Amino acid sequence: MPVPRQIAMCGALVAATVGLTACGGSDDVAARIDGAPITKAAIGHWTSVLEPGASASGSPGQRGQARQRRAIDFLISARWLVGEAASRGLGVSRQDVQQQVAERQAAFAGGEAEYHKALAAKGEDVGDVELQVQAELASARLRQLATASLERVTPSQVAAYYAHHRQRFVLPERRVVRMSNRKTRAAAAQLKREVDAGQSLTSVAQHMVGEGLMTFESAPGARNQLELAVYAARPHHVVGPFKGSDVEYDVFEVEQVIPPVSQTFARVKDTIRTLLLEERARRALADLGAAVNAKWTPRTKCDPGYVVQKCSQYNGPKAPEDPLSLG
Repeated sequence: MPVPRQIAMCGALVAATVGLTACGGSDDVAARIDGAPITKAAIGHWTSVLEPGASASGSPGQRGQARQRRAIDFLISARWLVGEAASRGLGVSRQDVQQQVAERQAAFAGGEAEYHKALAAKGEDVGDVELQVQAELASARLRQLATASLERVTPSQVAAYYAHHRQRFVLPERRVVRMSNRKTRAAAAQLKREVDAGQSLTSVAQHMVGEGLMTFESAPGARNQLELAVYAARPHHVVGPFKGSDVEYDVFEVEQVIPPVSQTFARVKDTIRTLLLEERARRALADLGAAVNAKWTPRTKCDPGYVVQKCSQYNGPKAPEDPLSLG
């Protein structure tokens, strides 16, 4: 396997990063995590890797700064994930990384040569892939750790949730609608006149394009303009022409109104159990993410011009982010 590109992350975490780090001179250092540097050269390189087509040194202006911030975020996140996993006894070995890289390479019909050619086309090499794989494996292990000990959801908890959230399990009113559309308002108006004169919408529309029977089902707060018109219409009353889209005019008739239906506990209990488990998993991941942030932010020192939200010097508005993900 080719020797990985030096990406300038060295110091206390070298052992944890399976040989993917290297030291840089002090003038080239943009940030340090626990004293181990991230170099400006590494940031320039990853700016171009994460933003194909961008200059390795970045471009001036807001777009260039955004690309650089993304690269810094990625490199800091990778260090945090690898370091946190190692501190919890979940370190990613070089063998683990190489196995994943080999699997990716095996997906290329042309073998190693084609794989390296594909990487080169994106400005990457195997060292770049190794870093990403290592951080991804660390993230996966941390997430698994966070959710491995979730408490079992009991039948009484499921029943209590159903009792307190019955409205969530009510199927909204549905309307069965006979509808046809025309390309012009005049054609749609002619269709409606024929129906008003005594012909059924079905008989008039059956030889035309766009006729059909549709069932509408949506919550009141989520209805679009056509759905609002359908739910406002009187049953068995032809409505139109209605501008259903930019290029069509609708004529429709509500043929059936199906009242709201409350789903039984037996029908939704498995859904509720899954919902409660997912909520617990989200809380567990959020708690671990908060702990990672609190632990590693004070250890992350960034030089002026390279400060992002993960840096201890950052004092701007906080945007939501997931410390268990890359970037």
